[in-house]
Amino acid sequence: MLGSIFRLININCPNGVWIAQMAMCSDNDNSLKPIYDYMKNEYDEGDSESSDFSFGILLFKMGQYDKAEKYCNHLLSELPRDHPDLASYYHNLGMIANHKGKYDISLEWFAKALKMYNKTRQPDDPVIATTYNSIDEVHFRKGNRTNALESFKKALNIRKKQHLQVAMCYHNMGNVY
Repeated sequence: MLGSIFRLININCPNGVWIAQMAMCSDNDNSLKPIYDYMKNEYDEGDSESSDFSFGILLFKMGQYDKAEKYCNHLLSELPRDHPDLASYYHNLGMIANHKGKYDISLEWFAKALKMYNKTRQPDDPVIATTYNSIDEVHFRKGNRTNALESFKKALNIRKKQHLQVAMCYHNMGNVY
């Protein structure tokens, strides 16, 4: 499964062949909870546990933006308009448009995602912070530093409770200056 986390149990090399013994970790493994939460948010966009959605993210991460866009649009066309994962698809399409240099289209997708997230999530949900961070990246690429900083600050206010993401917000704010 894409985005799975495994614990390395043992590595050995009998007869010149490396063998790695691993065990799949669950989301209840307390020692790995911060890593699991990060991976879940990074690869599953929060609640989406669909392997179809994960494949779209994989295409994006591989730089296959046209294929990722086509794939996500296809999946999006099959979802009912009240599906809980719609916002995740909107967000992913915003990221794709951003990387293709289609900044205004990207902002439209992110606005749709943010609107839906604000209706279905708590105000301090990490996915909302991720969306603000994506919006600020687009504004930064467009040269609109004022709007970029505004979005960075919104993301930072949410992420202050999630120490793993705070450094990324400060890094992005530093890029603006």
